[in-house]
Amino acid sequence: MELLLIGAGYLARKIITQSPNSNIIALRREKRSQDLVDRCPYKYGDVFRLENDLVKNITLTFGGSAVVMLSPSTYTNNLAESVFRVVRLFNPNLLKKVILVSSTGIFSDGSEKLIDSSYHQLTPLNSRAKKIHAIETEWCRQFKNTVVVRLGGLYCSERIVGLNSVLSNEMLDGNGEEYLNLIHSVDAARAILQLCSKHIYKGTYLITDCNPVIRKEYYSYLAKLYGSKSPKFSNSIRKTYACVAHDVWARLGILPKFPDYISGLV
Repeated sequence: MELLLIGAGYLARKIITQSPNSNIIALRREKRSQDLVDRCPYKYGDVFRLENDLVKNITLTFGGSAVVMLSPSTYTNNLAESVFRVVRLFNPNLLKKVILVSSTGIFSDGSEKLIDSSYHQLTPLNSRAKKIHAIETEWCRQFKNTVVVRLGGLYCSERIVGLNSVLSNEMLDGNGEEYLNLIHSVDAARAILQLCSKHIYKGTYLITDCNPVIRKEYYSYLAKLYGSKSPKFSNSIRKTYACVAHDVWARLGILPKFPDYISGLV
């Protein structure tokens, strides 16, 4: 399997280590040793700068799947132009598909209903959800073989959601009864690799561990695990939503190795 990882940071490292037999090139802006994997060739350049010959020499002849992991903050306010700058780097007759890594943050307006792949997405209201939605829409408009992957909060034992807040005894927003939707980074990588390898060229796929957790329970567990004080919540208004992805895992033909945060943090 031939892969080009664009925005190759933390998640790319997991994809590389979970796919030892793939032919992978990782493209990123700059070198940070903590995210690098020795066996993978890394190239450095800005995909938004068309004059970068190094970037163009890689992309124009690439005929595999491109996994795009660019943070929403890297796109300019002119989303159409930003996406176009990346799309035009490829030969559309060679590139098989784009896997666009997105986020369950698109649901951050909140929902009383359990969210799965059948959930009807309303037009987002808050700025974060609006930008995520706009990026997804623009990629799908400009490149027909775009597969959108909405990941829950990425974590593993070396990168724990909210740990710094717990260790510093920060006041947490909300009342603690809201949900966290998580996915272990190894399982996120496995799901992305399955989407790359299968004859799937369009669609939106929700990827979580299928066990949304109450925030108060999660942060209390972290506090106990690390010998910190019990978490305190501000009781401010915070939207909540719970996501499950049983149907997606079934279609991919695999199950999460880490079905909840407790197993994932051992």
